[in-house]
Amino acid sequence: MLVALGVWIINMGNAGEHTSRYSPEEMLFIGWLSIIFFGICSLVYLYQVLNEKIFKKPYITITDTCLEWNRIFRRKIIYFRDVESFSIYTISTGKGGDSPYIGLRYRNQLLRKEPNFFVRIFNKKVYDESIPVQYLTLKPQEICDILNNRLKK
Repeated sequence: MLVALGVWIINMGNAGEHTSRYSPEEMLFIGWLSIIFFGICSLVYLYQVLNEKIFKKPYITITDTCLEWNRIFRRKIIYFRDVESFSIYTISTGKGGDSPYIGLRYRNQLLRKEPNFFVRIFNKKVYDESIPVQYLTLKPQEICDILNNRLKK
């Protein structure tokens, strides 16, 4: 839909219909920028859906020794021997709902990350990794319980 908005902006600029604020060249630039940006976002979303639904690559895989987390373009393996704890936290979306995450803390100081600006503002507890768990088949608490049980083994 937002790609179509870019096409509409380009058509308005080509037809000479423009506001006093933008010239036809600026509208052409804004339209193409919109098409490129939102087109790439659509392709990334399609890639994620195809990976999970058609190619059956799960987002999170829990084994006896590790957690495999399939991100958009890479896979991260987190070994339980390196993890101190897992816990759930939420970030408010501003739309009346919260997005749940599983935060983990590493045992080893070398694996720990310095929190960036956004993490320090939005997340009072600082975690070394944050895994979004909003749209998974299991509830966030169930996933967190499974992960913490793996730590005890």
